[in-house]
Amino acid sequence: RAAGYYFQVDIWQKTGLLTLGNKIKKLLKQNDFSCVDFLEAHTEKVSDNVTLYRDARRYFYAYELKEEEIY
Repeated sequence: RAAGYYFQVDIWQKTGLLTLGNKIKKLLKQNDFSCVDFLEAHTEKVSDNVTLYRDARRYFYAYELKEEEIY
């Protein structure tokens, strides 16, 4: 038997580069997390001087249940 978790990582930054998001993706992949969805890049103008860029990705992590976790 197995279980798993879905979660989403949202990164808002002032530059359009996805470097932080790509570093997180690499780190999670090394630890057996699967990227299951990459949301289209989004920009939001906060003020006349500030525009934020959003990098959002959804991940899934599966694991095998221990005997005491099975109902």
